[in-house]
Amino acid sequence: MEIRVERGDIAQHAASAVVVNLFEGVTQPGGYNRWEVIQHTLHLLHATPPKLHLRWASLLHDVAKPCTKVATGEGATFYGHEREGSKMVKQILRRLKYSNDFIDQVYLLVDKHMFTTQVTDKGLRRLIRKVGLDLVFDLLDLRRLGPNPMADQQFV
Repeated sequence: MEIRVERGDIAQHAASAVVVNLFEGVTQPGGYNRWEVIQHTLHLLHATPPKLHLRWASLLHDVAKPCTKVATGEGATFYGHEREGSKMVKQILRRLKYSNDFIDQVYLLVDKHMFTTQVTDKGLRRLIRKVGLDLVFDLLDLRRLGPNPMADQQFV
């Protein structure tokens, strides 16, 4: 019997273990997210289609939340976590020897995952130009697939 495991699978499982430790106990108090970062990330990963670059973006999209968390009177903020996270993504994926093209794809998805949907036609064209036609639907999936943290439904 032959067991075949792709390099991407091994790397993603190893990264998942690291991320679980990094995110463990990082709460997101305030009005937007009722889950800890790890719960949110695992729900998103569960819903993500089997595209390696999108799975990595799902896993790492909030990687900088622990280092950008600032407590406020109403909860906490994570301003700039997408920019810091995209820098961290490049470092992580370079260490894992992914190609520059692959790293750039994941970097863009993480860097732009906080885009607003309240844009003009011009703003939408600008987003497509920055991300590219080949990634814009993956970016939309990344936004859409995440569980709505304010919804009452339970995710298993």
